[in-house]
Amino acid sequence: MVEITDINKLRPELMDVTDAQFERLATEFEMARIERARIKAEKVEAEKLGKAQQAFDDLREAIDKLAELGHLPPRLVEVLTDKDGKLSPHKFLKRPR
Repeated sequence: MVEITDINKLRPELMDVTDAQFERLATEFEMARIERARIKAEKVEAEKLGKAQQAFDDLREAIDKLAELGHLPPRLVEVLTDKDGKLSPHKFLKRPR
């Protein structure tokens, strides 16, 4: 593939654009770049949140299963037990939001 570096061959119509139009276009492109970056960052954060929520749900299921089988370590039982002596991880662990 041949790279074209001569603006007159690549986009000759740009030679007729005023400085004000160039400034406006540059500003618009910068605004679009910033908006695209924001959208991408939101998407990445949403994906991370989804993974964190799934990991949290898996953790809750593992705690319940270990408790049911009698293999939840005593220290975790102590930490996740409410004042009434009932194992209640939902009171102590909060799902990511």
